[in-house]
Amino acid sequence: MATERTRNNGAGGQTIEAAYPDMKRAQQALTALEWAGVEPADVSMAGPGVEEAFYDVETRDQDVGKARDVVKHAAAGVVAGATVAAAVGALAGVLIAGLAGRDWTAGGVGVAGAVGALLFGIIGWHVGGIVGGETALHTHEGAELRYAREGGGEAIVRVRARDSRTAERAAAILQAKEPMRLRRSGP
Repeated sequence: MATERTRNNGAGGQTIEAAYPDMKRAQQALTALEWAGVEPADVSMAGPGVEEAFYDVETRDQDVGKARDVVKHAAAGVVAGATVAAAVGALAGVLIAGLAGRDWTAGGVGVAGAVGALLFGIIGWHVGGIVGGETALHTHEGAELRYAREGGGEAIVRVRARDSRTAERAAAILQAKEPMRLRRSGP
């Protein structure tokens, strides 16, 4: 694997480009960048494999893949939202019942906690599902290509890093996915 470093006369930041032999490997690199928190607006793809996948008019695979991602993120949001909200609701119900003069050993406090958990849990369920599903929709340029059938030819993943810390992190992530070439340009 060759690594190249060139000077970029553009304004600020570095550009890191990793060339992969096919779309599958490039898609793995994109996923790793997303999971690492690299800003989606700073990531793009290019190359013959990308062009072939981009112009493929059959979108069923992309649509099904994206729908699965939305459902997966929404389900995680539902579980997290309901769990956290139910715990907060139970605590709020117990505290309110206790402050209202209920006997702490009586069933009234337990019922208040259960009602609080149920009400808050339902709200958390909905909010968590919406927020979770929404996070799957905000992706980088060309994200729909992740679900494309594998096109032939080289695919290049490009990251425009605004600072040296992001550049180092992106380069390490791309390097870990074993590109054919890794090129950095900029300061």
